[in-house]
Amino acid sequence: MTLSLALLVLAASTAPTVTIVAKVDDALVTAEEVKARVARTTAAGGTADAQAIVEDLVNEALLAREGYALSLEKGPRVVEAAEAKRRSVAAERLVATELKKLSTVDEKQLRALYHETGDSAELLAIVVATPEEAKALLARLQKGADFATEAKASLDPRAAANGGALGTASRGQLEPALHEAAFLGELDKPQGPVKLSLGFAVVVVKARAVAPEAGFDAKREQIRRFAEEQLGRQVRQHFVTQLRAKYAVRLDEPFLDSTGTSLSPSPEQAARVVAKVKALPVTYGEVVRQVVATFGGRQGGHLSGPSVKKELAWSRVDELLLEVAALDAGLDAAPEVKAQVRAVEREAVIRAMAERARTEAAPPTRAEVEAYFKAHAKEYQTPGTRACGHLVVKTQEHAQQLALRAQKGEAFEELAREYSIDTATGKKGGELGDLSDAQLENLSKSEAALGATLKQAAPGKVAGPVASRSGWHLVRCGAPKPPVDASFAAVEKAVTERLVAQRGLETLVAHVGKLRANAKLSVDAVAVAALASGN
Repeated sequence: MTLSLALLVLAASTAPTVTIVAKVDDALVTAEEVKARVARTTAAGGTADAQAIVEDLVNEALLAREGYALSLEKGPRVVEAAEAKRRSVAAERLVATELKKLSTVDEKQLRALYHETGDSAELLAIVVATPEEAKALLARLQKGADFATEAKASLDPRAAANGGALGTASRGQLEPALHEAAFLGELDKPQGPVKLSLGFAVVVVKARAVAPEAGFDAKREQIRRFAEEQLGRQVRQHFVTQLRAKYAVRLDEPFLDSTGTSLSPSPEQAARVVAKVKALPVTYGEVVRQVVATFGGRQGGHLSGPSVKKELAWSRVDELLLEVAALDAGLDAAPEVKAQVRAVEREAVIRAMAERARTEAAPPTRAEVEAYFKAHAKEYQTPGTRACGHLVVKTQEHAQQLALRAQKGEAFEELAREYSIDTATGKKGGELGDLSDAQLENLSKSEAALGATLKQAAPGKVAGPVASRSGWHLVRCGAPKPPVDASFAAVEKAVTERLVAQRGLETLVAHVGKLRANAKLSVDAVAVAALASGN
C-alpha cells in the first residue's frame, strides 16, 4: 500500500460518522442537526418531537433553496442580520483573545475566593474618629466598661443602634482591615485600634467559622468558573474603556439631558444620532427601545431619566466598540465566524422566503372579517369574573374560629391581615382580585374543593373552611359578573389581523407543499425512529 493511500484509509477510518436522516435534492438533514434542534427546543421549554423536527428541517431546506434562487440574501433585512452576527461573533473572539493574554486564575486565588464566601465571623464593633479615641476606648473596655453602653457613641449607626452588634458576615463582606482581627484574634476579647474606611474600630469577635479545607476540592471548578466570569467582565470593561479613548467616542449628553423622563420621541428625535463608533451610529430611538425593554417603559421616574438613558447609550457604544475593534483586527475572517454568519444568513433567508409566501394570501374583505367575527364572537368576549378574597391558616380549628369571628361582625380584611399565612394577599386584606371564569375552572382542576367554594359562595358571605394543599381557607366573593359581548367595531382590527395571519399560514403551508411535491425527497424512517427513541 502506498503512503498516500494509507493516509486516505486512515483518514476515512478516523472520520466521524455522519447519519443522514433525510435528503432534499442535493441538501442533507443530519442526525446532529436534529439533535441540536431538539436540545434548543427543550431548553426553550418546548416539546421536542424528532419526527416533527425532521419535517421542519426538510421544509426549511426547501425554503432556503428557493430563497437563495431568488437572491433574498441580498435583501436589507437579511444583510443586516448577517452583518450583526459577523460583528458580534468577532467581538466575542476579541474578548476571549484579550482574556487569554492574562494569566488564568491560580490555585491561591481560588482558595482565597473559597474562603471569601465560606469563612464567617460574628462581630461587635465600636467606630470612633481617631486612633487616640480608639486606644482610650480599648483601655476603658479592658477595665470593665460596658460594650453596649460605649457603642451608643459609635460612628457606625447600625452598631450604635444594636449595642455594637454587626451580625454575622462572610470574609468577603468584611472590610479587609477586619480580616486579621476576625479570623486570627482571640474570641470575646476587645481588639484594636483597627483602621477602617469610616474611622478606627475596637472589635470583639463573638464567633467565627472557617471553611474546611476538605470542602475546597468539591467546589474548585465552580469557583474557577465564577472567577473566570468575573475576570472576563473586568477584562471587557478595561478593554472598552481603552477603546472609547482610541476611537474618540463622544456621547451627546446635553441632548439626552434635554429629553428628561420622556419615552415618546418624535420621529426626528428618534433618528437623532447620540454617538457614533466609526460609521456605526447609536440613535436616540435605540436608547429609548432599550429603556422600554429593560424597565418596562414607565415614564416619569428615575428609570426613564437621563442618567439611565446615558448608561444604556454607553452600553450600546461599548458593544459597537468591541465589534469595530474586532473587525479592524480581522477576526471576522476566522472559519468559525464565517460558519456562524452563514447559518444566520440562511435562517434570515428562510424567514424572508416564508414571509414572501405568506403575502401571497389574498387579504380578507370586510364582509369576510365580519363573518369570521360572528362565527367566533365568544372568543372576543370580556370574560365573566368574580371579585374574591381569602385567608388561609394552618389548621381547620383555627379557620373555624376565624369564621365564627367574621360571622359576629369582625372585618374579614382585618382577619386576613392579622392571621393569613398567605402574606402576599394578607397584606391586601386577603384580596385575590377579579378571577375570570377560566381561572376558576383551572383552579377547580387542581384544587376542586377550593375552586367550587369560590364559584358557589354566596355574594358577600364568608364561606369555608375548605382545605387545599396550602392550608385551610375562608373565602368571600362578590356577585359574579357575566361575560360582556364585544362590538365588531371594537375588535375589527384584531379580527382582521388574526384572519390575515391564519390565511398567511395556510398559504405558506400550501406553498411548502408544492415545493415538496417537486423535490426529490427521501426520509430515513429507521434513523428518525432511532432519534425519537433517544438513540
